[in-house]
Amino acid sequence: MNAHLAEESRKYRNEFNTNLALTEIYKYAKRYRSQVVIALEANPTARRTQLHHKFEQVIALVEDNIYECCSEA
Repeated sequence: MNAHLAEESRKYRNEFNTNLALTEIYKYAKRYRSQVVIALEANPTARRTQLHHKFEQVIALVEDNIYECCSEA
């Protein structure tokens, strides 16, 4: 079984995995959430376009999606 999984992994290692990429971005966004929000609030252009609110909305949407996926299992 392990050999089969390793072979499958090798087959697809050069393909871009969107879900994995989004998961990695989310991990960093979650880890540095407060620093990102502070930086966005300090930037006049980001403040004008309310990017800190949009950033928080994205985090909330991803968290809701994660909990929905987990509760369906």
